[in-house]
Amino acid sequence: MCRMTSNETQVTFGIRLRAWRRNRELSQTAFGELLNPPVGHSTICRWERGRLPSSRFLRQIVLMTGISAAVALGVQRNSRS
Repeated sequence: MCRMTSNETQVTFGIRLRAWRRNRELSQTAFGELLNPPVGHSTICRWERGRLPSSRFLRQIVLMTGISAAVALGVQRNSRS
């Protein structure tokens, strides 16, 4: 296994979070209200643009969305030829 760079991790997580939210036709505000405690749309926007949430929210998001914890934490398996 290797670690993705910090930037790759943030972008991948943010892209997947945005895709999950949009597929369910949730606004950033509506998604934020699903979390405990709720967060505002600006927080969701920051996460989707590359900032990783705290472990408190990251755990909730992983459980809710099914985004791989490995993706969220920046761990990926090396592919073998």
